[in-house]
Amino acid sequence: MPTLLDVAGAAQPDAIDGRKVLPMQGQSVLDLFAGKNETAYAGASRVGYELFSFKGFFDGNWKIVWLPKPLGTGNWELFDLSKDPAELHDLSAEQPGKLEEMVALWNEYKKDNGVLDVPNPVK
Repeated sequence: MPTLLDVAGAAQPDAIDGRKVLPMQGQSVLDLFAGKNETAYAGASRVGYELFSFKGFFDGNWKIVWLPKPLGTGNWELFDLSKDPAELHDLSAEQPGKLEEMVALWNEYKKDNGVLDVPNPVK
């Protein structure tokens, strides 16, 4: 949404039909498209998502991903994107403390944003 507002040259409204609008998270990625940034979330510290039970959370160069079986392991996986941008080497067994920290940040993000854990749609 921040990118769409940026393209339109519009600002987020404070209210719609008299109802207060919650502050938007995220940032525009137009600078990425223009070649001014090398990453989509340059400067963003923490970004998370959940879609159809697929979950991910970024904190700087660190990322955790949870994919249900058979598409994934059914466990959280940990990646250092500065060394492994293709997410080929899961570090969860090598760095259990970092994984625990990231999962705690995910749980905080989930609570703060009302994220629902959708049951695994793939069986």
